[in-house]
Amino acid sequence: MKMQAIVGMLLAVCIGVSLVACGGREPIKDTASKVEGRQARPLRILVVGCDDAASLCDVMLLLKLSDTGADIVQLPRDTYASYTKGSYRKLNGALRTLGDMPSLCSFLEDTLGTDIDGYVRMDTEAFCSVVDAVGGVTVTLPCEMRYTDPEQGLTIALPAGEQHLDGERALQFVRFRSAYVRGDLGRLDAQKIFLSAFLRQVRERLTPMGTIRLVCSLMGKLHTDLSVAEAISAVRRGLALPPSQVRMVTLPGQDAQMRSGAWFYFVSRPSALKVIREHIDGDVTEECFDTDRVLCSGSMSSYYGEEVCYTVHTAEEANTEGIEIERTKKAS
Repeated sequence: MKMQAIVGMLLAVCIGVSLVACGGREPIKDTASKVEGRQARPLRILVVGCDDAASLCDVMLLLKLSDTGADIVQLPRDTYASYTKGSYRKLNGALRTLGDMPSLCSFLEDTLGTDIDGYVRMDTEAFCSVVDAVGGVTVTLPCEMRYTDPEQGLTIALPAGEQHLDGERALQFVRFRSAYVRGDLGRLDAQKIFLSAFLRQVRERLTPMGTIRLVCSLMGKLHTDLSVAEAISAVRRGLALPPSQVRMVTLPGQDAQMRSGAWFYFVSRPSALKVIREHIDGDVTEECFDTDRVLCSGSMSSYYGEEVCYTVHTAEEANTEGIEIERTKKAS
């Protein structure tokens, strides 16, 4: 169970809402005015969290910042995608196969039919220290969380209800999935809860100068094509966003088991196209979305054409009303 990437991903998302404003693949070495000028148009950033041992991108997000707020589209790690002729076709293996972040960006651009302005790749190293740096994060846990995996050296022991989590316990929260009926998909909703709480904490606790120092300290731990000047300028805009303008949605699809026994997440083309249009790029057409049908498995093609329901959450809703995650009877 390759869970570590989730940790880095959540941290990258938390700063990504701010970083997304900077965009571009050419470092800005001039004054902040040039950076601000680039913020007039929507900008899209790919953010991934990787398991360094296996180079699997177990969490992947597309972030967009525009004058109407921030949009976060989660790409499930088990998404079927034929980026290779090999047998392993889960999306989390695309970076390892394609070789580098620019190639992964190009693959997703071709598949989703949109431009990606930059990327952020992050591992687990900074997660706990960042949570501690903002004074911890208050989260309402949907159930008691208990799990032990000696092979990973992992022990999760958290009570249900409202908890103020330091870095170590926040790490346990974002790694937990065993009590969720839909496993990783339930954990995607837990990521929304954590992200919303983290953003609230940053807005309430960190001064502008403290936030800048935090971002500067992180830049050395990120693999990114964004410059420090871009990131600092972006923070000012990102922190100005009210939680009601931070929207989060999982790319629509269905999880199902193939004849081989492997579980995949199969994207719903009509619903996914709608999400990409509404939250990432309104100019994406049906003709340019997944033109090579890399998201369609021949043996499971019925899922590809079937429209499915999905829910868009705002950070404000997640903080005030929570997000209902279906749990097993044992965890209820």
